[in-house]
Amino acid sequence: MAKVGAQKAAELAGVSRWTITRRIAAGQLSCTRDNRRRPLIDLAELARAFDLDAGALARTVAEQRSVQRSVHQKPRNAPGAPVEADLAVDLRNRIDRLEADLAATRGELRDARAEVQTWAESYRRLSERLAVLAIEDRRQTPPTAPASRPATGEPSPHPEAGERSVRGLLADGVASVAAWLRPRG
Repeated sequence: MAKVGAQKAAELAGVSRWTITRRIAAGQLSCTRDNRRRPLIDLAELARAFDLDAGALARTVAEQRSVQRSVHQKPRNAPGAPVEADLAVDLRNRIDRLEADLAATRGELRDARAEVQTWAESYRRLSERLAVLAIEDRRQTPPTAPASRPATGEPSPHPEAGERSVRGLLADGVASVAAWLRPRG
């Protein structure tokens, strides 16, 4: 008699696939295994284990296999059915829409990459300018005497004017980068 897999056996017996698996493990339902170690249950064995009509099971399986073959095979020398043509048109339309979406997404990605490069270049120029200003500021600011700092090692509560201008520039640069990185909504 014909053999079926665990899922098909469960459908024919009106139980879950797990019931079939448990019965096989408990030895209540015998089976053979295919080359991928999946259980194959003989219809006669399924009928015995679940008290079903073996002939009716065989007819049901034969009918289902015949329907599957007729659905999946085109008749010889016959043009494609209208259903297949409609399906092909529908699939072609879906593919076209997906390709258009993909092209739009690629364009957005190109634009985003260009914007990132622009910001990176601006950041690099700003960093270079800040470094130059810091060097110029150090040259213009006279060195302070060691006695002007508190003996505890803490910084002076009144930073020099040069330090303040460099800090202000750094804060402006950091603020503009932070504003760009903020999520847009």
